[in-house]
Amino acid sequence: MKKVFTETLNFITHNTGFLLSAAVSIALAVSIYSCTPTARSIIDPSRMVTRDELTIEADQLIATIDLRFKELRQKEAFQETVFDHAIAWTETGTLNPVGLVTTLMAIAGIGATYDNVTKRRTEAKKYKRIAKKANGVTVQK
Repeated sequence: MKKVFTETLNFITHNTGFLLSAAVSIALAVSIYSCTPTARSIIDPSRMVTRDELTIEADQLIATIDLRFKELRQKEAFQETVFDHAIAWTETGTLNPVGLVTTLMAIAGIGATYDNVTKRRTEAKKYKRIAKKANGVTVQK
């Protein structure tokens, strides 16, 4: 038994550099393959996210931006319609019933759109709170 211990000790002493580099290489390989790279979240900078989570957040932001531009286009179209009807009314002195109905329908459409957007925001906040609770994050209302 003493002979085996002595031979092992001699082997370690003789190959110390090789054994240390092998141990460091193995530790580095385990570290590289086991650690997922993360970055700060766009929505919550105090949280770190992976590439897939960051992609989801970016898609959500792009969808929100698209929704805002759509809302602006609808409001601008409504303003243009009202302005056109007002100009026609002042130029001719008569009120166009079809134009009046079109304007009223546009007002109703904008109201419905606003209502739907408000409901979506409320539901999104609710689902976000539920998701955070499921992940163990304390959520304040």
